[in-house]
Amino acid sequence: MFQPVSCCKLVMLKLLNPGKNAENGFRYFSRTAISYKSKSKQSKIRDINRDVNVNVSTPEDFIYDLKQKLQGIPEKLTSTLKVMATDSQQGNVNQLEHVMVSKPKQEEHLLKDIAAISRVSGKVLNIKPYSPQDVKYIMKAITSSNLRMQPVLKDSVTIQVRLQETTLETLKALAKQIKEQEDRTKVAIRLVRTSFQKKLARRKLSKVWSEDECRKVEKDMQDTIQAQNGQLTTIIERYLKQLKEQSRNKPF
Repeated sequence: MFQPVSCCKLVMLKLLNPGKNAENGFRYFSRTAISYKSKSKQSKIRDINRDVNVNVSTPEDFIYDLKQKLQGIPEKLTSTLKVMATDSQQGNVNQLEHVMVSKPKQEEHLLKDIAAISRVSGKVLNIKPYSPQDVKYIMKAITSSNLRMQPVLKDSVTIQVRLQETTLETLKALAKQIKEQEDRTKVAIRLVRTSFQKKLARRKLSKVWSEDECRKVEKDMQDTIQAQNGQLTTIIERYLKQLKEQSRNKPF
């Protein structure tokens, strides 16, 4: 344990014996401080080793875990884009969901946040506000939007709208939303990469793997992330191509 020599004690040593005692006191202080620093560093490394050894894995297991973490990301993206792009009217639906609804003395809300939107038939949607008082505000917001939809009050709590034919504007809006999904997916991949980079850094410091093993894991991580980003690009391009095919008779 670090037991520093107080300034008063050093002064007394100097006064009693200006030669040997003071010199020994300073030497004792220096040795103790160096010993404390050394023990502190060793203690830190022991803590890291203990944390890493809780779940020690081989380099192969490490990369396998990384691939497992990344596996669900493209599947989730594909599922989302399938819903967005396979329906020729989905562009209108997405735009309707993002209509901003203004209420007195409150911030604006997205329509999808204050009402449930369900499909009655191919081109007819029902909108049921979570709060009946919001009916008039929702109808006003839809009417004043640029969606060219005329809301009809079916009963006291249900609004019905008929979707318009898909236009160039709706296709462009859908393409923009697909790009937004791409950005969100890239963020998810970066978060996984950062997490595993930190795990690898701790293993390097604890020396549970050799330098060659750490270098191989780094390369395998980089290759895995690049492959994942390549798969992401392929998925996005496929769905954007579908939109262009839908707009074959329109200037895209």
